[in-house]
Amino acid sequence: MRLLTRMLLLVALPVAGSAQTPPVYEAADPAAPVVTERNLAASERFWPYRVSLLRPWRSDAEAKALEAGRVGVLLRVDGAGRATIDFGRDGRHSLPVAATDLVSRANRIRTGESDKHAPNLVLAIGPRLQDPSREDVPRVELSSLLDERAFLCVFGDASAESLRRLAASLAPLGGREGLATVLLPRNPGARRDAEVAGDLRRLGWKALLMPSLLAEVYRPSLLGDELELPAVSLQSPEGRILFEGSLDADSSARIEAALEAARATSPAEVVASDGP
Repeated sequence: MRLLTRMLLLVALPVAGSAQTPPVYEAADPAAPVVTERNLAASERFWPYRVSLLRPWRSDAEAKALEAGRVGVLLRVDGAGRATIDFGRDGRHSLPVAATDLVSRANRIRTGESDKHAPNLVLAIGPRLQDPSREDVPRVELSSLLDERAFLCVFGDASAESLRRLAASLAPLGGREGLATVLLPRNPGARRDAEVAGDLRRLGWKALLMPSLLAEVYRPSLLGDELELPAVSLQSPEGRILFEGSLDADSSARIEAALEAARATSPAEVVASDGP
């Protein structure tokens, strides 16, 4: 299973020459304040997709250090000057931002020296998503996701009864403008993805679908390991976590509150007031 997961990771991450054409997306804003470690969390529109280690780094749990120059995928910026980065076969680690070139890469995106083809979460999961509202279940075009302001990732069993309960629990959020719901079913192989898509159509649940085999690969990167399923993770298009928790009767209300809180805070205002 571990070998299968590593093989899937190799094909799951976006790579040059992907079948999808990169959407028209402009991230550069030279007039914005210079990105620093202090305002990095509020400068998420400039977060790079990939970062490199500036010096060797070893976690407390690892015997061998990752060498300088090692490239990983940025999952999110944490508090206290740390970032969570996925180094593929060497695992996901939370490490000091100062040990990476994250800030310098962010500033190159800000000035336009480096391109950014889409927000990080969109780039990570967008090419894998399917649209179950159509019987042929086509892949979702990245360009159709650029106007979304938040992504509600839902993790749960793919049985018909489980899907019915999930849909009913999250129904109060239906039709919320700027919110894309993404279902990542567990138990790969238990049901065909086409069957799950058919259930979603019958339920009228407008959720995008991650193929179950890939959902198992992405779940550890998108959801805390300690959460009991079914669970949800509400994230910004760049992967900033707005809300996360196991699904219960109050989840919709808490997700709604998190969306309102995110809308009330302008990242541009935070960056300006927190400048270099």
